[in-house]
Amino acid sequence: MATTLELLAMLRELLDDEIQPYGWGDSYLVRAIGKGEEQVARRTYILVDGDTASICNLSINVSQASYVLHSKVLQVKGIRIGSTEIPLLQKTRDELNALYPGWWSVYGTPEGYLTEKPGELTLWPIPQSADVASILVARLPLNSLTMSGTISPEVQGYDDELLMWGAHVAYLKHDADTYDKDLSDKFESDFTAKIGPLPSALEERRRKSWPRNMSARPREFGT
Repeated sequence: MATTLELLAMLRELLDDEIQPYGWGDSYLVRAIGKGEEQVARRTYILVDGDTASICNLSINVSQASYVLHSKVLQVKGIRIGSTEIPLLQKTRDELNALYPGWWSVYGTPEGYLTEKPGELTLWPIPQSADVASILVARLPLNSLTMSGTISPEVQGYDDELLMWGAHVAYLKHDADTYDKDLSDKFESDFTAKIGPLPSALEERRRKSWPRNMSARPREFGT
């Protein structure tokens, strides 16, 4: 896996910008590569995390059903409650309305969860005792890339794609020597051909809120 500085050097080579004075500053190109990393994560949901405490550990309060998710979370893939270690099943509002009338006022040990509201997780039944939940998520990169010879992007195995997106962004810089809309579009098209399109707002909402396989038996946590 290439470091940030190695990717920067490769991007300069791709842009034919290896001789000073540079057409693009280092910080500009590093940010462009970082945007590529974010695009890979957002399009593929490849960064799966069950270990980062600030994102994956949730304190459950008595009588509180809904909780705000960390801003980096793209999708909740699984939840288990510490006191039971039993994975919760993802539900939809329509499913609960049909099977459990009045479900929103029932108290007990949580058995399921909903993620239909953006950035929010709702447990069902409403917790009747304090507990701790462990969450498995797909997320965005935790940190922005920096000028470091030891730091690498979190997404692994996508160096070529990060360079494509970096070049796409670079050629949008409005300067006589750097702006080239045709080249920018080409690199964006190449990136999309490798990674896939950016989900629409509707598709992203569906990914987050709809159970991945409602007809199948629930998977074990972490699978």
